[in-house]
Amino acid sequence: MNILEHHRTQNWLKQFKNSNDYLLAALFLRSLKLVSFAEFEGAITEQITSIPKDVKSRTALFPVVRQDAADFLPDSSGRIRHMFKNLYRQDKRRFCIEPSFESMRAQKVKNIVLVDDIVGSGKRLDGYLKTAITPTIKSWLSYKLCKIFIVSYAITTEGEAFVRRRHKYLKQENFISVMNRDGLFQFGNKDLVDLLTRYGSRASGPTMYLGFKGVHTNIVFQHGAPNNLPGILVKDSKEWMALFTDRAIPKDMYPLFESKKSFWDIFRLKTVNVQKYSELLDDFRKIEEIDKLNLISVLNLLTKGYKLKKALHIGNFTSSQVENIQTKL
Repeated sequence: MNILEHHRTQNWLKQFKNSNDYLLAALFLRSLKLVSFAEFEGAITEQITSIPKDVKSRTALFPVVRQDAADFLPDSSGRIRHMFKNLYRQDKRRFCIEPSFESMRAQKVKNIVLVDDIVGSGKRLDGYLKTAITPTIKSWLSYKLCKIFIVSYAITTEGEAFVRRRHKYLKQENFISVMNRDGLFQFGNKDLVDLLTRYGSRASGPTMYLGFKGVHTNIVFQHGAPNNLPGILVKDSKEWMALFTDRAIPKDMYPLFESKKSFWDIFRLKTVNVQKYSELLDDFRKIEEIDKLNLISVLNLLTKGYKLKKALHIGNFTSSQVENIQTKL
């Protein structure tokens, strides 16, 4: 199922006041990267097992847990612990799960692996490191008695920079992520920023318009939406109905995460000329196989210099259909 076909999504889109805002919001939804339970666990497991192992020592696995005691909402650590158990069962000689300080010393742990789903602002990781990485462990790292790795599905440039400023022993090579950070977290599209800000004022405070503390992502996990999603997706108010209220994923939306359809990267587009393309769409209304939103996306890609082959792949159009569109530009 396409995310735009879901009844929750259709109700959410009805809140946008005009056709331009509606179409841009729909394009934004199609740009979301939906990560299923299986995809998340498989990708993180692959990153952990790719870390070189020492046959004479063990690798300690720890989930990054939020240290704010006032927040009792469940986080990703439960799912990460479940993944750790599977890893341990597959290779008990290599892995140990959340060992004590004394146990790490006795087992001569060489690799300490901290796992989080996403490092957005870096606040949660910073708080965890303050508690978990004791002066003794820092001395181990300093004398190269062990190494530390922070593994996540994605990490923002801002988040990594914040954590490294606060914890000087961490370098770029200590961070391992599944997703390439370049291009995933940049809202270079001024029209999209304007949309998220205007409607975000109805849903949340300014710190959430583009995502928590302005650090944004387009990734949504099946186990929960990150707080770095724009406010219009995760915050309810008297004036606004969120799609993922309080970052929870409704069970009837789970099938969307199993879809193999690729997401669209509209963040690299500087503008989305919806009005121009909406007028052009009048010529195609009678052609059922052309999805209006697919067409707008392909038109934008073509005018931004994307090759025809790439546009065909993203929009699922035939060569003749795209050539017909190009003649009308």
